[in-house]
Amino acid sequence: MAGELNTGIMQVITMANEKPDKQDKTEKPEKIQFTIDDGMEFFTDEIGVMHNPIRFFIDFKRTTPRSDQRNAEFQPLITRHQVIVMDPFLAKNFLDVLGRNIKDYEKKFGAVQKPKALVKAIAKNKRAEKKKESEPQEREMPNYLG
Repeated sequence: MAGELNTGIMQVITMANEKPDKQDKTEKPEKIQFTIDDGMEFFTDEIGVMHNPIRFFIDFKRTTPRSDQRNAEFQPLITRHQVIVMDPFLAKNFLDVLGRNIKDYEKKFGAVQKPKALVKAIAKNKRAEKKKESEPQEREMPNYLG
């Protein structure tokens, strides 16, 4: 049955009446039909979290390059967003569930670490920033010609 739920097939769930009528013992339970739309998977490479007094907004972002032979000057990037909106209680519950799952994952597979390529890129970026800071800065002359 779980496989059928994942494929989005119409399921029938039988629910017992909350207060069965004592006089009519032949009453059948209600049947409720619903459809599950699993949606599409979404890989994310960046997450933004914002909130207001009544909601949390989790913005899952994916940026992918597009090759365009017509434009040799730059490579276009496409960013897609999937925003999840939660009330504060659910957001806190989500954090708890995610934390427990990460602990379970690390017990099975070891500590989650930054990929080596990312560590290298961050170090290279820091070296470039230090080099830029140590170089004398050229001052732009004001342009009064409007």
